[in-house]
Amino acid sequence: MSPYGRFNEQVFRSSVDKAMKTVQQILEANRNPQMAGDVDHKYENKYKLAEQLSNMAIASHMNCLEQLGLTLNILQELKAAASTGNTLSNSVTLRFQAAEACTFLKEQIVEVPSSTSHKTEKTEETQFGATKKTTSIHSFTKRVKEYHWKVDVKWIMRAFWGSDQDQGTELLSRPSTIIVVTQSNQSPIAKIREHPPVDILLNWFVEHVDPVRKTTVFHIQTNEAKTPRRNTQVEEALDFVYRMQEWASSVRSHFTFRLQQDIIDKHNPVVKEAIDSSSWINMCTPIEILVPVLPIMDDSTTANGNASNAVTTQRISQSQLSIPIDSTASGASVDMTGDDCIKLLNEHVRSLEEKVQNLQRGFPSSQTTSVISGAEAKIVVLCGHLGELTGQYERAVDYIEYMLEQQLFAAIGKRVTTNDLEDFVRYHNARFLQPPPKPFCYAIGRPNHYPFGVVSLEKASDGEPIHTLTRQVMSSPPLKVQLTAATTVNLTGKTHLHGWMNFRSQGENIANSFQLVARARQFSSFLLVVGTMMGADELQPKDAIIVQNKDDVVIPLLLNELPSAKEFKDAIQSLSPEQRRFAEAFRSMQLSSSVFGIAIIQIKPQFERLLGIPEDSLAKEIKLTQDLMELFVEHQVPSDLLSYDGDTSASVTSKEKVDNVKSHVEAVLGVINSEKENQLEQTTMKADMAAASAVAGGFFGSSPAPAPFGNSVSASPFADGAAAGAGGGLFGTPAPAFYFGAPDGAARAAPGGVGGSYAVPKSESAYSPTSPAYSPPPPPPPQDSTPAPASGDGPSASEQSLSGTKRKIQDSNETQQTHHQTQGDQVGGGTASSSALDFSAIPKILDKSIEQFDKESALRSTVIKTAKTWRRKRQENLLKKPSEATLSGGDVRSETNNAFDLLDALSRSGSLSIPYSELHVVLCVSHCFQKSVTDTLIQDNVNPIERLELSTLLLGSVIHGAKPYQLVTAGSDRQRIESTFPALSNG
Repeated sequence: MSPYGRFNEQVFRSSVDKAMKTVQQILEANRNPQMAGDVDHKYENKYKLAEQLSNMAIASHMNCLEQLGLTLNILQELKAAASTGNTLSNSVTLRFQAAEACTFLKEQIVEVPSSTSHKTEKTEETQFGATKKTTSIHSFTKRVKEYHWKVDVKWIMRAFWGSDQDQGTELLSRPSTIIVVTQSNQSPIAKIREHPPVDILLNWFVEHVDPVRKTTVFHIQTNEAKTPRRNTQVEEALDFVYRMQEWASSVRSHFTFRLQQDIIDKHNPVVKEAIDSSSWINMCTPIEILVPVLPIMDDSTTANGNASNAVTTQRISQSQLSIPIDSTASGASVDMTGDDCIKLLNEHVRSLEEKVQNLQRGFPSSQTTSVISGAEAKIVVLCGHLGELTGQYERAVDYIEYMLEQQLFAAIGKRVTTNDLEDFVRYHNARFLQPPPKPFCYAIGRPNHYPFGVVSLEKASDGEPIHTLTRQVMSSPPLKVQLTAATTVNLTGKTHLHGWMNFRSQGENIANSFQLVARARQFSSFLLVVGTMMGADELQPKDAIIVQNKDDVVIPLLLNELPSAKEFKDAIQSLSPEQRRFAEAFRSMQLSSSVFGIAIIQIKPQFERLLGIPEDSLAKEIKLTQDLMELFVEHQVPSDLLSYDGDTSASVTSKEKVDNVKSHVEAVLGVINSEKENQLEQTTMKADMAAASAVAGGFFGSSPAPAPFGNSVSASPFADGAAAGAGGGLFGTPAPAFYFGAPDGAARAAPGGVGGSYAVPKSESAYSPTSPAYSPPPPPPPQDSTPAPASGDGPSASEQSLSGTKRKIQDSNETQQTHHQTQGDQVGGGTASSSALDFSAIPKILDKSIEQFDKESALRSTVIKTAKTWRRKRQENLLKKPSEATLSGGDVRSETNNAFDLLDALSRSGSLSIPYSELHVVLCVSHCFQKSVTDTLIQDNVNPIERLELSTLLLGSVIHGAKPYQLVTAGSDRQRIESTFPALSNG
């Protein structure tokens, strides 16, 4: 979070308003000092305000150090001794050191009245015969031991230069003694206790104080500064006041914590003293002291008039330092004058001295032996005030940024976020670039046809497609997709090259922020293959899926940012030559593998090409297309069994060819369905026989039943499951023997058998080799090239299809053997042309361009990978509503295998090219802002729009193969880019 995001204006304004009452009393009656945010001013005034605040902080610290004994004369002596010429060559240190010693004095017994008493009553007779009762109360005392300890306390504060503290001056010191009485014989502290010294280096402070001229010398180098708050000079000032606050806090805690709790609070005499030993701490608060570090301006005419005469004003000041006055100021000014600053510093000194004098009157003199005197109280107050100065200075300079943020908010009307910047960049690039970026959302289908589906790269948050710099590669060679070591598919469709300019802010999580989405229409399908581009004509597939029938597949993308070119170069500078070569080789591999490839294959047009039927002939054949999908995906039927094998003359109509393929499909489906029925019947029969065996084998003394028809049980068709008739009858009676041949496959039991009838499939008796009715199938008819008769006694159409299918099975091996010889001829050769665009080399070219022009090291090449878990919304049938399911790693691998099997079939194991395909090559780079959009603008004074323009032009020049400035639309934008980034015109 930015500092001004944590800035509490209400609390800060309350503290300033409290001091403003004193300021108004100090200045003239016609002056109008206000907080800087309430006064109209220019941007340059913020620099002067930051300088004024820093100089006031330095002078205020000097006033406090003077009270601690560090005067300007001593500071001048230390600076002269630690300097060589005009340069400070040795350190100047302020040190506080303390030690205690504890000595046992005596043991003493003290009598203390007890809380118990004894009451006695006495009765006496008077001289007149009456009785008199007297009561006496006797109190007791107890004797308690006390132990008296003498604790000697000493502390010293000195300033010295170099490493030898003897080369310096003692500023303050004081020895004291306290008698600590305890009721335990254990010493309150160690016999001798020396504390580590508390040091602070004063080098920065000494360099910004001129003891001779008695002025501060803080100045901001505006030509090197980012903002009035974000610059080297202010950061160094903040570092010093932070260290001073830490030093003051440690010194203060020595008295308020270490001395108070470890020594004073352990004083525990038997007779308690009616004095609060810690009340002195509450008296040492610096609330009455003025904090002169105030972000105020004055737009009154008196202030403007005094500004020009401030140089000649005679300085009569109680403060040791004054604030430098800018004598070059001309015209109206809203800044506080030098005289104004002197008056504030004088009031600061007056309030300091008044507080110290009050402490001297309220505490014992430092000349006494009291452990807490006016000297200790003064140090506690001054250290607390130094902490207040630090906090006020930090809040005051942060207030400058807060003003900038509020003014930007007033100008725009909202706080700009990353999403707002993205919306603007999309609007801006549409007018700024030529050609403009396009949304990555593509319809899948043939020209002049309703699309099969849509593929898009989207933001996961709102589903909005990303925009990319797009170029269609016209002279690209066939794309090779290697499914297995023996199968390589060739895609000859269109190729698109995309440049994705992604950007993010500090702390923004880009994991799963983007996703690849594929949606299919009803009764439509296509293949989606994603992977990495390995060159000009090779896609290394990683994942694939079949998208069909209203499927909605969401693939989360993982973006892995590589180190920028400058970061990589800086990281390997100190490596050995061997280590450097290894790192360079590994980075080269990372860059080459950062090109993401998305291949889309249309299934229906490739079916037509594969089966040898005319183009567009499956457009309305919904059932046939679905059957083909089932045969190729689920059953992996060779395409030769289904392709057209009729007359190839031009007189054959498209419908006749489709009918021919339909007959083959029906024949193969018939064989598959018949086999399914047989397997179902066998499974049912085995289950029934297992049940019969369980019933028959449940009696005592059972014995195996004789096999029917004299055959052994192992020869029975039930040998691999439960044996037919296994087990015996009651008490050894034979189990019923089942026999075949009953009508409709019904089983008959022998008379006297146990149990009912069990169904035996009729087809089992016809095909079982153990059945007496079994006969081997007739040999296949001799192959004849004579066409089958169209009608009459000849075979039916389905029989013709099956006969042709058997012939194709015999020829399929020969076709696969000639695959590698024919592949090159069918796709036009397997080597890429010399002019082909090498996609894997593009990131290296871009990396060199980034190293040359991106001096801020903000642009990083980004590797795109798919996540392990996908989501798919699918409608199982037309009667159900779509439901979403998660595809885990194993599910994705299964879908990939199915897609590869279908792709293998569509390409006839790589021998048939696929023209109805598209390849989208995506090159992603990420511009990483080290801060949020607002922080980048306010704190770094960097226009994020211009930085994104530069990054986009560098990416676009590589995508389109043009000079960066040539991508800018002619006019004012091009002139602005040439003046803002002149190196692009020469790049």
